[in-house]
Parts: sequence; structure tokens; C-alpha cells
Amino acid sequence: MRFALADSSLVGTGTAVLVSGSGIGFELRNYGGPDHVRPAKFSQLEAPVLGYWDVNAPIVKPDTHAFYVAKISWGANSDDDDFIEIYQVGTDLVLPETPYSTLSTKVDQSTFDTISWNRAGTVLDEIRFGPTYYSVIAGNAAMSEDLTPPNPVTFLTPPTPAGPTSITMSANLTVDPVGSDPYAVEYFFTAMSPGGHNSGWQSSPTYTDTGLTPGMTYGYTVTARDRSPAANATSPSAVAQATLAAIGSIPDVTAMAQTTAGVLLAHAGYAVGTVGTTYSPCIPEGEVISQSPVGDTAAAIGSSVNLVVSIGPDPALLHLTGSDFVDDRAGNRASVNELVTYTVTFNLDMNDATVDAADFSNAGTAPITIGAVTEVSPGVFSVQVTPTGPGTLRLQVSAGALLADVAGNPLCTERAIADDTIFRLNLRPVWTSDPIAGGSVAQRAAYSGTLVGNATD
Repeated sequence: MRFALADSSLVGTGTAVLVSGSGIGFELRNYGGPDHVRPAKFSQLEAPVLGYWDVNAPIVKPDTHAFYVAKISWGANSDDDDFIEIYQVGTDLVLPETPYSTLSTKVDQSTFDTISWNRAGTVLDEIRFGPTYYSVIAGNAAMSEDLTPPNPVTFLTPPTPAGPTSITMSANLTVDPVGSDPYAVEYFFTAMSPGGHNSGWQSSPTYTDTGLTPGMTYGYTVTARDRSPAANATSPSAVAQATLAAIGSIPDVTAMAQTTAGVLLAHAGYAVGTVGTTYSPCIPEGEVISQSPVGDTAAAIGSSVNLVVSIGPDPALLHLTGSDFVDDRAGNRASVNELVTYTVTFNLDMNDATVDAADFSNAGTAPITIGAVTEVSPGVFSVQVTPTGPGTLRLQVSAGALLADVAGNPLCTERAIADDTIFRLNLRPVWTSDPIAGGSVAQRAAYSGTLVGNATD
């Protein structure tokens, strides 16, 4: 096997670095842009085949040390592609999960005799070769075949229900005592009961089996193997079992949004059954009015829960919504200590004796004073509000307020009914003395005008 260094790119037939056979190269190439390392295949009679890099590939910076790893994976036979991967490793020496440059090609191994590095002005401090990444890092690779499996593996956390239809488990971390990387170990969780699912080989020692049947018992074993070419595996662990509950408790989903209710029921192992709709004077549109069976009922996992969902208030009956509050700010902010006038419109004529300042409050954070409440036309009221401190303003009819229409029908106030608009308050300046004392009459008049409305000077 020859190792060759070139001072220029692998162009043409690559004869600058190869006089016979075939080879694999690792090239520094920029094409007028940032420098990157990428793989290449070349032979005496053919133009090089060059790999491509990811757009986020690390840049080779001048006068800076860098550590590159090239991994060659030979195809199983001559008809399969060989695979070359390029990684840049940081100071933590952890190999990244994915390469930034790759090349999939066929290398004629019967004539393969050269590994080449196109240095293009770079200085190579050291080149190492080994069967695994760990062996290259450690510099003490055992080149003989590894036929020893990792240490025996057992359950750290035995199979345990993780939900109504899932079981989770984890294995004790084990090591490969002979392999060049003791932590290069994979795990396989085997389902020993009908209906269970195997994990497949995975690097994580934790596995969750899903899609299981409530009320059933499931058993599992765990096996470990190394990542050597021989894939040496341990014997399976002893079988450990878990039983999923057959009966659970149905959650109470009333007064929740229908989508939220469905998610909560599914998480508890129940399905949404029939969904009916009806008017509700108190439950907002889209929320659950009632359910059957009711919340906290014991029921078989997987059974259905029927819902009745609100489509909002009956338009023929007394109601008030967030869009029925309109302030006089026209989208502009108000200031602290500045009067804001709301128009609140009920859908029916109200008994004005039941509507007063005590019925209103702020759903925002600012302290407020409620002033005059006046019926300006049937069912339409003017409400004067003055915020007395910083925060947000959002007028509401308070929960429990007693309002009724002229026929004596009450407004449902089981919940507060709040304006659908929230705005933050400006802080108006407060002067302790006249800042333009001695100014002209015109100046003083102009300045005093700025103290009205949204003054910010």
C-alpha cells in the first residue's frame, strides 16, 4: 500500500499522485470559495470522482489546526458501492453524528494500492490509520479480529407501564472489553409476548414499546453487541414482564376546548365517541358542555367517551361576547389617568337598573376606577373607565354579576365576560415644576396643550 501527498488538486488523470492501480484521495479544494476537505476516487486512466459537501461544512481556516477523520466502508461485494465519509472533529474529540462530505462510488479493490492526501499548501502534522475511530484516537489499535462480545447486559429499569398502551424499559450500560472502543455498544430489546414489538439494534439503552393492548402482560429481554465487523452479541438477559392496566379513570374534560379534551382522553387511554353540539349561554363556542361517562368514572381502557360541545349562546336569548366591548381608542394606546369610554352592547334590551359600575372590572393588570355607566339606547351602555396605574386594560363583566334583560332573564356570568381587546397603558409625564418658565405666552400655550392626550415629551 502506497501513501502519496500532492501539492495540487487531483485533476486530469491524477498522475501526479498515482502511477498504477487505483486509489482513494482526500482533497482540499475551494473552487474560488471557502476551503473544504472532501473525498475523491482516482485511477491512472480515469478522471477523479469527487465527493460533495454539505452547505454547512466547516471551513478550513488559514494558520489554524484542524482534525479531520475519513471513514471508508467497503461494500459487501464488488457490485456494491463503497462509501467514504469526511468528518471534522472538535477539541472534545467526539465524532459528529453525521459526516459533512461523502462519496459513494466503486473502488476496484483488486487494484487498490494508494491512499492520497492533496494538501494544497496545508501542513500535515500526523496521519493515523485504524479499524475504528476510537483506535485512531487512542493510537493503539488491535488490528486482529474481535470475536469477544461485550460484558453481559441486564435491565437497569425493568419493563414498566408508561401509559395505557405503552411500556418503557432501560438496560444497564455495558462495555466491550476487547473492542477498540469500549462504549461502541448497541442494544436490542426483544418482545417475548404476542403483540409486543422488538426495538431493533439501537445505540440508546432505553426503549419504549407502544401500540400495546390494555390488560395484557408483556415480557422482554435485552441483548447487547459490539460494533466490530463480527457484531459479537451477548446472551439475552432474563425475561422481565409488565402488565398494562385494563381499567382506568376517565378524566373530566368539561369546560375544555374540544381538541384539548380529545388529547387528554387519548393520553388516558380513551377514545372520543359521538360529539353532539348545542347552544350554551355560559360555555363558549368550541368547549365541552358535558361528557358521558362523566369524569372520574372507572372504565375499561380503550372505551369511548361521548361529548356535547357548545356552539355558543342561542342568538334569541340574552348574551354578551368579547366583541361586544368597543373602546374609544380606535387601536391607539391609552395613558394612565386618562379616561377611556367603552360602548358595551347586549343583544337584547336590558333592565338598566341591573347594570351599574359594580358589575364591571379589569381583566388586565392595571388598577382602574369605573365611572358613569349610562344606557344610551336599548341594550347599549356607555361605561367610563380611568386606569390609575401602569399595566394592561381589558374591561370585563365580572363573574357572578347580576344583570338581566327587561323580561327578567339573567345574563349568564358563571365566568367573567371580557373584552377581546387588550392594550398596554402609556405613562404620561408628571412635572413637579414648569419646565418652560419664562417662555412666551404662545410657547406656554403650545406646551400646555401637550399635557392633554398621549403626551410623551
